[in-house]
Amino acid sequence: MAAPLASFSTVASAAKAPAHAYVAGCDKTKLYKPYNMAISCTNANLFLSKMVWSTWTTTSASGSGRLVNGNTTMGTFTLSGATTKNGVTYFTKLSGTGISKQLALPKP
Repeated sequence: MAAPLASFSTVASAAKAPAHAYVAGCDKTKLYKPYNMAISCTNANLFLSKMVWSTWTTTSASGSGRLVNGNTTMGTFTLSGATTKNGVTYFTKLSGTGISKQLALPKP
């Protein structure tokens, strides 16, 4: 009689992918697909408004809306530069019609 075959099960352990990526709000909130979004916490006249996001993944987001910076400009905007801080993924770059800006990570 032949010896029974041993069976082995391999389970690959992978790091858990983040569920969402966020933009850091000035009040330390995590913003997910915001309709309005401050771009600078020190300049209240610089923000995106009336945003409609066509894509939003853990690595980038694209949408259209208004850039308010003294004047209002309609355009398309992209968030990128996904960075993880304290287990949460945040976008750190904003680019689009009339703007290219580094976004701040939340302060502790």
